[in-house]
Amino acid sequence: MVLNGEVVTIEAPTSISKLVDELKAPTNGVAVAVNREIVPRSKWDTFFLSDQDAIEVVTIFQGG
Repeated sequence: MVLNGEVVTIEAPTSISKLVDELKAPTNGVAVAVNREIVPRSKWDTFFLSDQDAIEVVTIFQGG
């Protein structure tokens, strides 16, 4: 699969929740898109990723 533009291998089955946990991303201010479609946080536990998926994990942060 492609994660933030890089080819990676993850253990199957992996949900979005598990992936975000493994990335140690903060739980607030995170958005995940799979194949260019935003996946609502309410579906992260039940949305399982496949080898063909392109995933973008974006963290919002404050700056100036």
